[in-house]
Amino acid sequence: MGSELLLGLDVGTTHTKGLLLDAASGAVAAQTAVATPSVEPRPGWREYDPAALWAGVRNCIRALTGGLGPGQRVTAVAAASMGEAGTLYDREGAPLAPIIAWHDPRTIPQRDWWAAHADPRRIHAITGQHLGHIFSANKLMWLRENRPEAYGRAAMWLGIQDMVTYRLCGARATDYTIASRTMLLDQAAGDWSEEMLGLAGIPRALLPESHPSGTAVGRVTPEAARETGLAAGMPVATGGHDHLCAALACGCTRPGAVLDSTGTAEALLWIVGAYRPTEELYRLGYATYRHTAPGTCVILGGLDTGGAYLDWMARLLGLEPAGERVAQLLALAERSEPGARGVRATPFLLGKGTPRRDPAARAAIMRLSAQHGREDLARAAVEALAWWLCDNLAALGELLGERPAALIGTGGVNRSPFVCQLKADATGLPFRAPRVAEGAALGAAMLAGIGAGIFRDAEAARAAARVGEEMYRPDAGRGEAYRESLIANR
Repeated sequence: MGSELLLGLDVGTTHTKGLLLDAASGAVAAQTAVATPSVEPRPGWREYDPAALWAGVRNCIRALTGGLGPGQRVTAVAAASMGEAGTLYDREGAPLAPIIAWHDPRTIPQRDWWAAHADPRRIHAITGQHLGHIFSANKLMWLRENRPEAYGRAAMWLGIQDMVTYRLCGARATDYTIASRTMLLDQAAGDWSEEMLGLAGIPRALLPESHPSGTAVGRVTPEAARETGLAAGMPVATGGHDHLCAALACGCTRPGAVLDSTGTAEALLWIVGAYRPTEELYRLGYATYRHTAPGTCVILGGLDTGGAYLDWMARLLGLEPAGERVAQLLALAERSEPGARGVRATPFLLGKGTPRRDPAARAAIMRLSAQHGREDLARAAVEALAWWLCDNLAALGELLGERPAALIGTGGVNRSPFVCQLKADATGLPFRAPRVAEGAALGAAMLAGIGAGIFRDAEAARAAARVGEEMYRPDAGRGEAYRESLIANR
């Protein structure tokens, strides 16, 4: 008996990943990954070659379709990708410039232009975003100012997910979550904001049509079928921003659900049922915009250094080699005790994130004495991320008037049982750690199933996928020790 497979792609900052989800059994049938090639044309700048990026996607798909067994067939495809990054294309779909990476700092002058010519509160009210240099609007403006010949020939701007969709089926389409990262989407209307486009001087005709995640927007063309091994005529659906596709895969879809993602950076997602960009949300520094689960929105908090902060502390303590530093730090931290024997640290290497952002804030290690050892500093570093999480839960809990029933953890650092238990004890909340190796690609596969009509909605897709998890319940004794330590060190 054959099986229907759903193909999910995740075009990430360093790797492009793909997997096949068996729609009937909910198991991952196969997965693969290739490097995402990038170049540094100037110190600090980062670009992707659109042709090389597509070649990586094509090779990923070919690796998966080439391994299909008897009776197996891929029935739908969708892509997740990093946000903000993209470039201009001509009428035939040929790229006119390299793809500017999401984090590339060359667009800081464009951010400063917005700060001088627009009201940041108005930007937040329309788009749900806090003014920053990373957004696609700034990249479009940079290209207009620095690559005028390319801008003059351009017929469309495509983000990375949008480029994959276009190459597969010829549709100029994006989803609301990637569109949200342009700083040009009117969240309330679910369409491009004429006010924001007018301020930026960007023609609406350059932008793709925006749709909910999991919307079928076309079918695989014969040309794409020859390149990838996919069947011509197969449905292609919109995917989404990688973080929000991963949230879908982890079951963070209903209002009140909260996701703690600790990778290189730290992010907190709190799911809400409607778009409400309040003054208090703006003042506290939170973004809010549409989710991959239609009918819901996210409130997004963040800290620029999560796992990167732990790696920095590990280097400070002389732990080597590079690939094992964080694991060694966590093992060292377990030898201390809750509260790190009085040592307190803050993780603000690149400024304080939410709540109440402060770009000028810096990391600190406090209350050291001659009796403290490396294990106490290691534990203080891990606890610093837990205190950041507690601060955000308290701020949003007070604002929303609710407390989550549990936390969902994802990201490389949250694969550690020690970290998960520490966060459960510090917050006083159960901490669920789904066993999802490639969350963004799995979320994209679920969205492909929604677009093909195999799954009714995000809840049905999540229920069908066979995702195990570990549950960490708070220990009352350790929780009290953390609270006493926090009060004593304030």
